Amino acid sequence: MKLLLAGGWPEFGWELCAWIPAVRKRSREFDKTVIVCRTGHEYLYQDFADEFINHDPKGNSDRWLLNGKKPKIPPKIIAAYPTATVMQPRWGNCTRWPREYFKYGYGATEEYYDVVFHARAMTKYHQSHLNYPVEWYVKVIKELGIDPLRCASIGSPTGAHHVPRTKDLRGADLDRLCRVLAHSKVCVGTSSGPMHLASLCGCQHIVITGREYQKSIKATNRKRYEKLWNPFKTPCKVLDKHNWQSPYHKVAKAVAEFL
Repeated sequence: MKLLLAGGWPEFGWELCAWIPAVRKRSREFDKTVIVCRTGHEYLYQDFADEFINHDPKGNSDRWLLNGKKPKIPPKIIAAYPTATVMQPRWGNCTRWPREYFKYGYGATEEYYDVVFHARAMTKYHQSHLNYPVEWYVKVIKELGIDPLRCASIGSPTGAHHVPRTKDLRGADLDRLCRVLAHSKVCVGTSSGPMHLASLCGCQHIVITGREYQKSIKATNRKRYEKLWNPFKTPCKVLDKHNWQSPYHKVAKAVAEFL
């Protein structure tokens, strides 16, 4: 039996749009696929994976994009599958790997919203300047004149703010989150993994970002969201003229065009 053992990618956006599609494509060559992934991320692989092993990255030597180091499958896991073909992350090459995408959020749900916010609250890695003021999201809601109860906040409890009076879905499991995104009208936030997830769920999204050139993709975030990592051509508006701080009335105008 041909066995594929793959895993070790902790950065969410790259996991969604580069790593998982590459592993999915490669898995077609094997009889069984074993995935090593973070706890709670099994949903993202379940359309093609046969077995899961949880491994939550810890420290610089076990994370992607920190001082050039790569996450690796622990040797004891590799040793447990002596005949397996091992696929580990190589971020410099993964943009060139063949990929196969899958649309998430399948299945019915009665939980959906007019606007879903990802109010990123990144404080580590000197990236706090990439956050968007949570009070500006409140102004977006007021500008639109919509009921905050018809809006939701997503993300991790420690990595995203709860926009006041909206439904707090931070920490929701990925199955529930993807169904919410697939059935909601629009997702709004700064460039982040959840915004890429919205694209893969077919949810219209508005991305607040900058114009920096990204060496890893040889393009700007605009091209990443509109073309490179938008396989289903999900409607997307990129607000990148104000260096991650687009005026709230411009954000509100963009949202209104999707509602």
